[in-house]
Amino acid sequence: MLEILHFTLGPVSTNTYLIADTQTRRAAVIDPAWDGKKILSAAQKRGWQIEYLWYTHAHFDHFGGAAEVAAG
Repeated sequence: MLEILHFTLGPVSTNTYLIADTQTRRAAVIDPAWDGKKILSAAQKRGWQIEYLWYTHAHFDHFGGAAEVAAG
Protein backbone atom coordinates (compact mmCIF):
# COMPACT_ATOMS: atom_id res chain seq x y z
CA MET A 1 0.00 0.00 0.00
CA LEU A 2 1.21 3.50 -0.81
CA GLU A 3 1.23 6.13 1.91
CA ILE A 4 1.73 9.82 1.16
CA LEU A 5 2.65 12.51 3.68
CA HIS A 6 2.41 16.19 2.76
CA PHE A 7 4.51 18.97 4.29
CA THR A 8 4.39 22.71 3.67
CA LEU A 9 7.91 23.93 4.41
CA GLY A 10 10.00 27.07 4.46
CA PRO A 11 9.35 30.77 4.06
CA VAL A 12 7.59 30.33 0.71
CA SER A 13 5.46 27.36 1.83
CA THR A 14 6.91 24.79 -0.54
CA ASN A 15 4.92 21.59 -0.96
CA THR A 16 7.01 18.53 -0.11
CA TYR A 17 5.84 14.93 -0.26
CA LEU A 18 7.17 11.83 1.44
CA ILE A 19 5.79 8.71 -0.22
CA ALA A 20 6.41 5.10 0.75
CA ASP A 21 5.41 1.54 0.06
CA THR A 22 4.25 0.46 3.51
CA GLN A 23 5.11 -3.19 2.83
CA THR A 24 8.70 -2.72 1.63
CA ARG A 25 9.24 0.48 3.67
CA ARG A 26 11.06 2.04 0.69
CA ALA A 27 10.40 5.77 0.36
CA ALA A 28 10.93 8.79 -1.87
CA VAL A 29 10.83 12.50 -1.19
CA ILE A 30 9.43 14.85 -3.82
CA ASP A 31 10.89 18.36 -3.58
CA PRO A 32 12.87 17.99 -0.32
CA ALA A 33 12.56 21.63 0.68
CA TRP A 34 14.05 23.44 3.65
CA ASP A 35 13.55 21.27 6.74
CA GLY A 36 15.39 18.00 6.14
CA LYS A 37 15.15 17.06 9.83
CA LYS A 38 11.36 17.16 9.75
CA ILE A 39 11.27 14.92 6.66
CA LEU A 40 13.80 12.47 8.12
CA SER A 41 11.95 12.36 11.44
CA ALA A 42 8.67 11.46 9.74
CA ALA A 43 10.34 8.67 7.77
CA GLN A 44 12.22 7.29 10.79
CA LYS A 45 9.07 7.35 12.94
CA ARG A 46 7.42 5.02 10.42
CA GLY A 47 10.47 2.83 9.81
CA TRP A 48 10.81 4.01 6.21
CA GLN A 49 14.10 4.10 4.31
CA ILE A 50 14.38 7.08 1.97
CA GLU A 51 15.95 5.81 -1.24
CA TYR A 52 15.01 8.50 -3.74
CA LEU A 53 14.93 12.29 -3.94
CA TRP A 54 12.80 13.60 -6.80
CA TYR A 55 12.63 17.22 -7.93
CA THR A 56 9.81 18.76 -9.93
CA HIS A 57 12.13 21.58 -11.02
CA ALA A 58 15.37 23.28 -10.01
CA HIS A 59 14.26 26.28 -7.99
CA PHE A 60 16.04 26.83 -4.66
CA ASP A 61 12.88 26.29 -2.64
CA HIS A 62 12.44 22.76 -4.02
CA PHE A 63 15.79 21.32 -2.97
CA GLY A 64 16.87 23.31 0.09
CA GLY A 65 16.71 20.29 2.41
CA ALA A 66 18.10 17.74 -0.05
CA ALA A 67 21.63 17.54 1.37
CA GLU A 68 20.33 16.95 4.89
CA VAL A 69 17.88 14.26 3.73
CA ALA A 70 20.55 12.57 1.59
CA ALA A 71 22.98 12.51 4.52
CA GLY A 72 20.24 10.84 6.54
